[in-house]
Amino acid sequence: MDEALSRLRDIHLPQPVSWWPPATGWWVLLLLAVVLLGLLFWWRLKRRRHQAPLRAASAALAQLEQAYQGQRDAVRLVQELSVLLRRIALTLAPREQVASRHGEAWLSQLDDLACGIYFQTELGRTLLLAPYQKDPAIDGYALLQLTRNWLNGVARHV
Repeated sequence: MDEALSRLRDIHLPQPVSWWPPATGWWVLLLLAVVLLGLLFWWRLKRRRHQAPLRAASAALAQLEQAYQGQRDAVRLVQELSVLLRRIALTLAPREQVASRHGEAWLSQLDDLACGIYFQTELGRTLLLAPYQKDPAIDGYALLQLTRNWLNGVARHV
């Protein structure tokens, strides 16, 4: 019996599992993460480029507001807002739809771009009427705020 016991060996434990190379599931997960990050980057870049005209318009609107605070010339404000709105609309919609519009159709086009009713209100209609009135009663700050709200509406729906 001693002879049989002397031939016994200790238990050999297997080698510890290596962390490299990872299992196939981890490779698939890594590939999926890289693809998702790439798609997210592409989407953000595309959205940023698409929003660039709106950021420029917001900066131009801030300049108009600053000029209005200094001069308080409401007729000039309305004229410059009309030009700015036309420029914004031309960047967002086909030229054929925007360039020929005037009057109520123009206000309707602006509201359609923002998916809401902004300029087809009494305040919004001052864009049409004020340049032709001798001394129009215009609330310039309310008109600037309306334009800012319209820009935010456009940004949500673009």
